[in-house]
Amino acid sequence: MALSFGTLGQAEVYLADLREGTASIGAASRIALVGGLLAGAVSVVMCYVLGVELQVAIAASMLIPIMSQSQLWRSRAVADHALVGPAAANALAAVLRVVSLGSLFVFGWLVPATAIGVVQGSVAVAAVLTIGLYARRRAASVGQKDNQAATGEARSTRETIVSGHWRCRHWLRRRRANAFSSHAVDKEQLRSYLSRGWPLIFFAILTSVTMGSGVIFLHLTSSPRDVGIYAAASALSTSVLAISGAFKSRAQAAAFSCDAPKRVRRELMVLLAAAGPGAMLVAVFSRQVVSVLLGPGYDAAVALIPVLAAGSVALLVLDSMHGLLAALGGRRELIVVGASGAFSSLTLLAVLVPHHGAIGAAWASSIGYALAASVGWSAVRRQLKKHPAAGRQLLTQAATPPRESFRS
Repeated sequence: MALSFGTLGQAEVYLADLREGTASIGAASRIALVGGLLAGAVSVVMCYVLGVELQVAIAASMLIPIMSQSQLWRSRAVADHALVGPAAANALAAVLRVVSLGSLFVFGWLVPATAIGVVQGSVAVAAVLTIGLYARRRAASVGQKDNQAATGEARSTRETIVSGHWRCRHWLRRRRANAFSSHAVDKEQLRSYLSRGWPLIFFAILTSVTMGSGVIFLHLTSSPRDVGIYAAASALSTSVLAISGAFKSRAQAAAFSCDAPKRVRRELMVLLAAAGPGAMLVAVFSRQVVSVLLGPGYDAAVALIPVLAAGSVALLVLDSMHGLLAALGGRRELIVVGASGAFSSLTLLAVLVPHHGAIGAAWASSIGYALAASVGWSAVRRQLKKHPAAGRQLLTQAATPPRESFRS
């Protein structure tokens, strides 16, 4: 949560500007760095006030500034369709985490502070060694490659049409590279990036309300047993967010293609084709899932799992809609999406929980996810119609324009 607030929405703002060719890595990086430092400091203070040991609080918070920068590097990789980078970062982080925790255990150094430190450090180091180095190399090399490639312009009518598509892609890459390598910023850029980041923070707050209100309502109206059962089952359903990044990255990269609407729809179909059958299997074998993952004493959660499994599919779609709207610059629409999910879930919780307990909370949360995802998809479709990929707009122009228009 501290990382979400510490980035101040700059990864999403930077990604949207990369799509338009107007990005400034200098402005986004400065704001994210300051936000990460402040978020880390506030996190340490809050943890200490809540009774967490100071060493643990520092270990959990000290790498937030680096991790906030890694979100910008991820945006760069997504804009270039270099999805291997984010995937490699996740895989390397998992390997480093296992090796580090195992080493701490063998040498007898495994305590809360060191465990949290290596978990956070694994994520930061993996990000630096993968998408961080990629972003640095890309900024240094793309300009030279594009200048060399630009010398081979086609002359015939057929070749010119093909070249139009080719030059469109190179124009986009050059604009992004120039934006990445330009570190000169002014106060107006900083104000613009900062002001456009706030809607992303509001969306995160509203989404956390949608996801976490069920436990609060049950705590106020039901027994502690119901609270524990629902919290455990809900944690299983929201664990799908661990794999959501892969789908979201693919969807965001599709928004940078020259045929964005078609490719975005295809990525959504891929998500549903992967998540739908999985949710059905979980629902069918809910008793076995509860027995293996939750253990004895949680038999009442069997009735919740099918409802929450359906809600997890909607949650995956909602997360992808968040990524797409961020890439398309739909920041106001994100607030509407978050508000629709929060309002619907709170309303349904107030109606269902007093009479139906945990199962009512499960239905309320799942319907809230589904409604927010539907509103998000409608907003994405409108944004794609209003602002199709820049490459598509340039295809027609690229067949006939003077060559100088692609040199700037």
